[in-house]
Amino acid sequence: MILLALSPCLFYPNPERKVFSPKTLCYLENDMGKYVYRKGVIPVLIPYLDSRSLKELMDSMHGLLLQAGSDMSPESYGEEFLDREKWPGDFQRDQIEFELLKCAFDKKMPVLGICRGIQVINTFLGGTLHQDLGTSGKINHRDPVLYDRNHHSAQFVDGGVLSSLYGGLQIAEINTCHHQAVKDLGKELVVEAVCTEDGIIEAIRNSKMEEHFVLGVQWHPEFSETLGDKIIPAQPLMDLFLEECAKFKEAEGA
Repeated sequence: MILLALSPCLFYPNPERKVFSPKTLCYLENDMGKYVYRKGVIPVLIPYLDSRSLKELMDSMHGLLLQAGSDMSPESYGEEFLDREKWPGDFQRDQIEFELLKCAFDKKMPVLGICRGIQVINTFLGGTLHQDLGTSGKINHRDPVLYDRNHHSAQFVDGGVLSSLYGGLQIAEINTCHHQAVKDLGKELVVEAVCTEDGIIEAIRNSKMEEHFVLGVQWHPEFSETLGDKIIPAQPLMDLFLEECAKFKEAEGA
């Protein structure tokens, strides 16, 4: 069995919430659960733990998937807030996911980041983000009404991991529902895809993939069923990631 760690989405104590109002809730978006599950794979939602317990749990995992969700806080990558009230970010979740990444990087465990996940990878490695594409992008990367029915084209880097994965494809149609994105690349990261219309980075990877599989995509492959064949199929990406997790498991002798 492959044990796949999934970073938690978090709801914090809220007196206006009728159920579990004083409690912190960890949750998994259900489309993500369906996307990662298959025979021989056990998705494990990582609870909010102390550092020692988190490391103990991660030592038994074979891969880490950083799921989407709340904005990152500019504090996590050393920038001033563009608008603290409108986009405060989630500093607490940032720090949890940085700890998860440290565990994964220490062991060279395969990592896949989706939407927020690509941003966490980039900032963990010293990069920065566009805090709001409404002020720096040329197209609408997020539409609250269309949500996962919003889409645009992306250009894959020739000879890159994604281009090779999709049979040499250079222009791919992807869904889009984000207002933040990678700005300055973190160390040892390279671009895998950009938006064809405004050049916003849509995918990144480790420059030394043969040593450590680290890949991040800005789109939501787990939402692909909504648009069907209007966008690239999602399963090749998960197949590749799980193949790497299986290799890691075998190397670990687990």
